[in-house]
Amino acid sequence: MNEPKSTEPVGDAPPAFNKTKKAIWTEIVSLVPSGVLQRSDRIVVELICYLLHELRTGKATVASIAQLRMALASLGMTPADRSRVSAAPQDSTDDPLAFLSA
Repeated sequence: MNEPKSTEPVGDAPPAFNKTKKAIWTEIVSLVPSGVLQRSDRIVVELICYLLHELRTGKATVASIAQLRMALASLGMTPADRSRVSAAPQDSTDDPLAFLSA
């Protein structure tokens, strides 16, 4: 595949986030499989944080729930969408035969 590659991690929550939204950021980042999130995904993670906060505080609308579902799908966070998302290969030092491919 010729998709763009990024080596920069998603990073910490935006400084303007309050404590609750920072906790949601940490939760989302921890739930996404390793190697999926990159720096360029920050905006969609931020959107998910806002929408999930609305849902959890009872302020969500039908439209915002639909937007949340679409944003979660874009990161492969639903069973149906998980197979459509690829992760960057991770270096592993656990493979005792890794020296053969070097």
